[in-house]
Amino acid sequence: MTEYVITFASSHQAIKANTRLHRFVEIIPTPRQISSECGFSLLTKKWDLPELKENLSKQQLQYAKIYIVKKDMEGNINYEENS
Repeated sequence: MTEYVITFASSHQAIKANTRLHRFVEIIPTPRQISSECGFSLLTKKWDLPELKENLSKQQLQYAKIYIVKKDMEGNINYEENS
């Protein structure tokens, strides 16, 4: 299943999202490759992208961007911006 990293404009928004979605996400430090105003992001692999966006909307959670986690054959991780 595809992994996604969700970034936020503030730590408050990241923590609020983690609290509401805690069974489906893991709070992580924002990866260095991703430029973000907030030091925290959420990692999830529980949903496909439309479901993820729908759940964020249902919970009235504001996010900055969603990135798809891409791993190459050598184990390097890259982040592809999706929104």
